[in-house]
Amino acid sequence: MPIKYCIFDIGNVCYPFAPQIFNDGLAKITTDIKAFDKMNGIFSFDFDPFLKGEISITEFSKALCKHCYIPYSKEIETLFSDLNHQSLGPFIPETKSLMDELHNQGYQICLLSNITADLKDITLHITDDDKTFLSFELGLIKPDPRIYEIVLQKLNAKPEEVLFIDDLQKNINAAQALGIHGIVYHRESIIQEVKQLLSDQNNK
Repeated sequence: MPIKYCIFDIGNVCYPFAPQIFNDGLAKITTDIKAFDKMNGIFSFDFDPFLKGEISITEFSKALCKHCYIPYSKEIETLFSDLNHQSLGPFIPETKSLMDELHNQGYQICLLSNITADLKDITLHITDDDKTFLSFELGLIKPDPRIYEIVLQKLNAKPEEVLFIDDLQKNINAAQALGIHGIVYHRESIIQEVKQLLSDQNNK
């Protein structure tokens, strides 16, 4: 069965993502830099409830402030969102080129990402809303098998009709366990790897 859908992760697949930028921004405003550094800043914070959409931006901000020894204020929510956006680099050219080529060949371009609600704006120009699947809207995060099952249902697709591209092996493994084709993203080789896989599938 030929592949019809090509699903891309967002962080480090569409955009480079460097959370150290977020961390460094908070290090400048913490009231206890020694404690902040000792616990490794944001890297010891549990982002999962926010990624799953279980808590609001206000609840998230209050929890992160407490974790990082930062006094909470309403303005801090804007700062957190700004730092989150600053942690993203420009759209990766190799990914853009691959998406354009696949789209021109008739493949459906989709997104599946563990992402917080404040970053939804970075997804809007990539593909259609009904092909964009975000963790905070689905209430699940990769590599939970249920998130892939929901995506398949929403696309009305069989696993073998789908190719999933992600930068983390564990997320690819979870997709492949359901019968979805998967490729771990490497910027220097992703175009050739996708072309090879699609060629192999089409020649079966």
